[in-house]
Amino acid sequence: MSIKIGVYCIKLFVIAIGFTALFGCEVGPQQSISMRKHNSQKVECFGDRSLQAQVRTIGIVPQFTAEAIWTKWGPFLSEIGKNTNLCFQLYVERSIPSFEEQISNGKYDYAYINPIHQVMTKNNYIPLVKNGSSLLSGVIIVHPDSKIETIQDAEGKDLYLPAPNAFGASILVQQEFRELKININPIYVRTHPNVYLSVADDKEAVGGMILRTFEKEEAKNKRNVKILKQTKQYVPHPFSAHRSIPIHEQELVKSAILDLAKKPNLAILLENVQIPQPISANYVEDYMQLETVISSKSEPKN
Repeated sequence: MSIKIGVYCIKLFVIAIGFTALFGCEVGPQQSISMRKHNSQKVECFGDRSLQAQVRTIGIVPQFTAEAIWTKWGPFLSEIGKNTNLCFQLYVERSIPSFEEQISNGKYDYAYINPIHQVMTKNNYIPLVKNGSSLLSGVIIVHPDSKIETIQDAEGKDLYLPAPNAFGASILVQQEFRELKININPIYVRTHPNVYLSVADDKEAVGGMILRTFEKEEAKNKRNVKILKQTKQYVPHPFSAHRSIPIHEQELVKSAILDLAKKPNLAILLENVQIPQPISANYVEDYMQLETVISSKSEPKN
């Protein structure tokens, strides 16, 4: 299993390097130090590229490959940046744990994070907007030919997950097993695509995904897995700003995102970043309730 994942990660690295070249990013000495420090790939900024523009950094939770994130987020950030006199330097970490380390240290000016990340970094980041058209839930997936027909059949089986703090794909999925007192063996494989690959190769295992991610996945990948169970629903990922960002800039960025929803011809930009119907977000009203989820996820199984 570890060999398969290692090969897959090498392929992702090659893709990421190729994509950086495609964008024509000029990597100077300072950028190279930054890339080594963050253990991430960075492309030149998206948005207003005039000399008067303010450059801001942004990190995106790496649910997908670097290529997919740059492809989907680049146009969105370009549009927001042009309307706010900002230019966004996009960072894509190689794993969710690496991303968590960066946001815990407040390394980015802006970040698209999962709900648990928002709770974990509430002293660093303020949620600006979230998707208002649907809630977030996880799904437990199995191989189409698996003999696991109910969640109880997963007793003692391997459970492939992206990372410990992946909210819908890991925390909510493990919560389902914990509540039913079903013992499983969590195996963390870094990304959602790796969960697909792992379950597709292992008929005796189960995996954890986000429902919306599953629905957006290519048909050729979904043929290799099927949904066994859906988890409870919670508030979705926020687009957040670091507390050091001036309030007027935070409001400007929030307004620019909300205004995109008023332009049908740009709806695809919001769809691509999983915020198809953006609405204002508030920590107390939307995310404080999840503080109990963080405390309960570490409780021992009986």
